Amino acid sequence: RDRVLGQSTHREDGKEVAVTTWRVRALPGENTFTAKVRDLEGVVSPARVDSVAIDGRSGVPALHLLAIAVDDYGDENLNLNYSVADAEAVVRQLKERATPVFSRVHSTVIKNEAATREGVLTALRKLQAANPEDVIIIYAASHGDVVDDQFHLLLQGLQLPLSQRRLKRVAIPFDELARELEVLDARRVVMLLDTCKSGDALADLQSEFRDRRALQSFGNLLGVHLIAATAKGQLATESSLLGHGVFTYSIVEGLRGNADRAPTDGRVTASELAAYTAAGVPALSATYASFPQWPTIYARGFDFGVAARAASSGR
Repeated sequence: RDRVLGQSTHREDGKEVAVTTWRVRALPGENTFTAKVRDLEGVVSPARVDSVAIDGRSGVPALHLLAIAVDDYGDENLNLNYSVADAEAVVRQLKERATPVFSRVHSTVIKNEAATREGVLTALRKLQAANPEDVIIIYAASHGDVVDDQFHLLLQGLQLPLSQRRLKRVAIPFDELARELEVLDARRVVMLLDTCKSGDALADLQSEFRDRRALQSFGNLLGVHLIAATAKGQLATESSLLGHGVFTYSIVEGLRGNADRAPTDGRVTASELAAYTAAGVPALSATYASFPQWPTIYARGFDFGVAARAASSGR
C-alpha cells in the first residue's frame, strides 16, 4: 500500500537535500506530474512540472465493483429491510449495462455477517489490483451515524449505545474510507452511500479547509464522484412500496438509462447519475416518506461513463 519506495538526504552546494522516490502506475500516453513542497511554516514552493510519455494505447477499461450491505444486525431494533436488495439491484444493473462501457466486470458483494469492519477493509484493499485506466464503484447500504463530528459507516456487530471502543470494532470513519481511495491506482472512482446522515461525510468536504484536504487525498484521481443519500443530519428512507431505499431506487432507475440526458448519447456518466439522483430522491421522498430527503454530491475532476443506456445481451 505504501507508494514511497525510498527516502534519503545528501548535501548539495552546502545545503541539505531530501530525496523521496515514489511508485506511480502511469497511464498510456502523456503523464504529467506536479510536485510542491510545504515547509514547517506552511509556505508552499512553486510547482515543478514534468511529463513522461508512456507507449501503448489504453483499451476499454474494466469495472471493479464492491457492494456492501447489512440488513441483519442481530437486533430487531437495528435491522434494516432492503439494504441487501438495494446492493443486489445496483450490482445487477451495472453488470447488465456494462457493455460497451467496460471490457469486463469484477464484482464483490459483502453482506450481513460478512460485512464486518475487517471484511470490508480487506475488500477495499483488493481494489488496489485495478489498473489506472479502470473504474471503481463502491456502494454501501447500512446504518450510518456521526460521532465526534465524523461520519461512520456502521457494520456487522453494531450495538447501542455507541462508544469509541465499540466504534473501533464495528465502524469505518469517512476519513479512513478516503485513505483507502487515496492509495488506489485506478484513476476514476464513484462511491455511493445509502445510509442515514451520509451527507455529513460529504458536506464537510465542501468547506474550504476540508476541500483542500480532499484535493490532497484524491489528487491522484482523474475523476472522483461521491454521492450520499442524504443531506447533513438527515435520515435515509426505505419504502415497502418501492422495495428499496428511495436513494438506491433512484440510482437503479438512473442506471437503467433514465439518467442519460446531457447529452443523450447512449451512456450514463457519473455526473449524469449524480444529477438524476439529486432531482429524483426529493421527489421520491415527498411521495413515499414522511420527511424530506436530499442527496449530497461531491465531485472533482473528469466525468466518465458508468453504464450503457441499453442492457447488453448475453450477460
